[in-house]
Amino acid sequence: MTVSLWIRETVGGKRRFVKPNKKKIYPEGTVFCLRYAADGKRRWETLHEPSLTAALVARATKEAALLSEVPTVASSPSRRIKVDDAIATYLSTVAATRAHKTWLAYNLALNTFRKSCAKEHLDEIDKNDLTAFVVALKKDKQDDRTVANRVANVVTFLRAHGILSVTLRHKYTEKKVKAYSVEELRALNAASTDEELQIWQFFLGTGFREDEVAHACDTDVDFKTKTISVLEKPQWNWKPKDKEERTVPVPDVLVELLKVRKSMHPDRWLIFPNTEGNPEGHFLRMLKERALAAGLNCGHCTGKLDGKVVSCKDEPCCEHWILHRFRKTFATLHHANGVPARTIQLWLGHESLETTLLYLADAELVSERTRTQVNGSFAEIDRE
Repeated sequence: MTVSLWIRETVGGKRRFVKPNKKKIYPEGTVFCLRYAADGKRRWETLHEPSLTAALVARATKEAALLSEVPTVASSPSRRIKVDDAIATYLSTVAATRAHKTWLAYNLALNTFRKSCAKEHLDEIDKNDLTAFVVALKKDKQDDRTVANRVANVVTFLRAHGILSVTLRHKYTEKKVKAYSVEELRALNAASTDEELQIWQFFLGTGFREDEVAHACDTDVDFKTKTISVLEKPQWNWKPKDKEERTVPVPDVLVELLKVRKSMHPDRWLIFPNTEGNPEGHFLRMLKERALAAGLNCGHCTGKLDGKVVSCKDEPCCEHWILHRFRKTFATLHHANGVPARTIQLWLGHESLETTLLYLADAELVSERTRTQVNGSFAEIDRE
């Protein structure tokens, strides 16, 4: 059951409905409407949403609600669910209940799976279809981590529809994320614009995740206590990971930087918005481009740009330059300065202390205490 989103306009005294442009920012007062069929009749519903993003969420919520009213397989044993219908229902539910980034991941995985699976009905899918999906992804040069994630998304989709016996786990090597060295950060900063430099300082000084930086606002900063909080942003339909808000102390230099930015842009809400005033979604691309410009790429790994496999010798695709390394560096620097692991866990927003300890393991490897212990273990052998 499809619900479509429209914008109601009045032109020349006449009312008309037009499809919204997802790339356009609509002014306050724009009237969004939903159109759908109910009881055999076309229905129009006026929304009271402040933005296109909120209206899209409302559309997905309405569609999920209408679909939930359709009799299920349990109530109608003779009715079989088509794969395409099941995917549409599931994606509508994800759009209404999960973060947009999560919806993007499931949308990509399920639509890619559909290209490799020709089955018409959901109950026809078996493990061979998952295996064929893995083969298709590998042919497309996807790495094992990506393959594992997309297969897991499809399995989750199947389980949501009561199919528990069809499953597959694709194994991959867990890559170690290392902290950036002082030399790497200095070279990156030297190759960056002032705006990019401030972005890297914010990532490093807060330990925030990419989405948390994208949705960080001036109102999240407490200049008196020199802290910044990760808070829910309903206007962008965004919630912190695991729905847990937290507060992090930040260095004085970052506090002063944020004060200057606020004085320069007093009417701006987001700290680092994109050109349209919305949450920025291209921090990773910026980082990889600056790393290439600084000559910091490893020169050995490859990536995909515009569908082509390219080398990081010449293109901004080095796998060693990722935003997550700023979090690892944040944790490492605090650990080296005596901040307890439990405290770092709270600042990073980790649910488990074990995850935080993994972040700090490399720091322990190169500490003076470890060097003393290692040398002491072999001191007796080295003596003549």
